[in-house]
Amino acid sequence: MNNSRIGFEVMKKILEKYGPLLGSELNQKLRETMDISSAYARKIIQRATDNEVIFSTKPVSFGRGQYLYYLQHHNISDALQTALQKQRKGLHRIFQSLVHNKGRILTSEAIKISAAVTNRNFFPANEPKEKVLDNLLQLGIIKDISNYNEISYIIAKMQNISSEAELYPWYRRHMVNRLFALEAATWLERCNITAWNQTHIFDSEQNRVDFNGHLWDAVGFTYLYGFYESYYENEEKKKTPSFVFMEMLFHRQTYLEDVEGFVARIEMQSARMKNYKTGTRIIPILFYRTIEREAFEIAKEKGILLYSMRDWIGEFSVELFEYLVNPYYMDNDFSKKLETYLKSLQLLGGQYYNIYRELFIIKHSKAYLERGWNIRRHIHYRVGEDKFYADWLMFDHADTPVLCTFISKFLPKKEKEMLSFLENTFSKYQSIYSDVKGDFIKPKWMIFDEDGLYLQSPNS
Repeated sequence: MNNSRIGFEVMKKILEKYGPLLGSELNQKLRETMDISSAYARKIIQRATDNEVIFSTKPVSFGRGQYLYYLQHHNISDALQTALQKQRKGLHRIFQSLVHNKGRILTSEAIKISAAVTNRNFFPANEPKEKVLDNLLQLGIIKDISNYNEISYIIAKMQNISSEAELYPWYRRHMVNRLFALEAATWLERCNITAWNQTHIFDSEQNRVDFNGHLWDAVGFTYLYGFYESYYENEEKKKTPSFVFMEMLFHRQTYLEDVEGFVARIEMQSARMKNYKTGTRIIPILFYRTIEREAFEIAKEKGILLYSMRDWIGEFSVELFEYLVNPYYMDNDFSKKLETYLKSLQLLGGQYYNIYRELFIIKHSKAYLERGWNIRRHIHYRVGEDKFYADWLMFDHADTPVLCTFISKFLPKKEKEMLSFLENTFSKYQSIYSDVKGDFIKPKWMIFDEDGLYLQSPNS
């Protein structure tokens, strides 16, 4: 038997005994067993892989270009998780997030949690998002990158394909999370923590903010005392603000991997600022619903500013969130709860307009549901590169689409808002609906305020 064949047999026995091993570990055990050089051990490993005596995770490597090696009958899940934890921390965080979130997370969440790079001009030595997603597929951690109503998400390998009945409630949670995130961003501006009307937040397609080579839930700027640099331009004093990076998790528990991913991005940004002398400082802020103890302790240790949604809005905030996700749930005392939440928000000084508006959309939709109309929320239309987001649609008994909006009667510029809705929003919807469905059915419109229907299409 030649040396390679002997090596193959020895290697199989090693892997039978120890299970899947990283290249450096397998190389060492071969050297110890056969008394050979490291270079010769590498040759035997390569030949065994080429001849499918053993298998590897190639092209996915685990630090210093080494692969995980295993036998055909091995279940590599446990070994893979250990290797990821030691050598590919970003992928391991995604793995953990899939475990914690029933095998389904947004693609943008995965990129965010892994601290993958969106623009290598900022971090040329770090892993780009494309490689991270490709590695997830190659390792069999995920089965697919899927799309629901223009929302990109990933599914764990062992997760079954979800039905519409499963996907919509999950999707709705993310949309309500955005409502709360909008309110949180506005609240920070009112507190003067962030500059007014300068906060960027993830959009209705759940695309996170791509800023400085990373994805963020929200990015703002602060001119707080001590957090800006002054300079003069043509004898006029100017200020360079500091960055405010935000993590906003109102729809689910915050886990260790969420905090670690946030910290990884913050530390990379901080290091870049020091190396390139760009910007001034960073304020990291985490808004959470509930949080793991270990995650909470690490966030405190790393100096992250923490806000619980209960402390921020009130004790009723979690209950309010769940009501907004599924207001027509049979166990809900619909009218009583809705009025209670509206009153609670009004007592807070009418600060939370996005949530206030959503409650009235739910209230007015209910009346039309009872008349047999069909209510659709958060619909994305796409024709080529042309897109339209319909937040609130109703379909009458003739299946005519009615684009609806709520504009508060207390809004100072109510007429301007209505004009914008008709001339811009509805006009765009008419055009894209015609491209999608043809001219056979003409869409209509309705405008509501607190009292109910305020204006509607002629001949409606």
